[in-house]
Amino acid sequence: CVAFAKPAGLAGCGGTVLAMSVPAGITVDVRAVDAGVVELVVAGEVDLASAPVLNAAIKRAADEPGVAVLRVALAEVTFLDSVGLSVLVAGRNLAEERGLTFAVRHPSRQAHKVLGLTGLLEVLGVDPDEKPAGL
Repeated sequence: CVAFAKPAGLAGCGGTVLAMSVPAGITVDVRAVDAGVVELVVAGEVDLASAPVLNAAIKRAADEPGVAVLRVALAEVTFLDSVGLSVLVAGRNLAEERGLTFAVRHPSRQAHKVLGLTGLLEVLGVDPDEKPAGL
């Protein structure tokens, strides 16, 4: 079971945003970084079985009042498949529809490689000067 902590300082926040049983291999920790900035720290494998967990976390974070920037940190991601990529693109599109800034931050070496091969580094807002996590 994993709990998503509500970002501090956002309207209506406090306690737990979402607690659910999740497939083995993924955790998503939702953190308030600054006023209006929420970061989802993803660890483990993002695949067909676990991608719905990330999708739900992105949607819930985007729904929180006061959020202006949504970041997804992938430094601890060990596997990222096409379903995971689809969730990230859908999250970016949702953020754009709501006028939010969306960015993938600190991709692991594996995630960086997949994002680069698919041409999604720029689309998902990865800083071009940022080296993959762990290098």
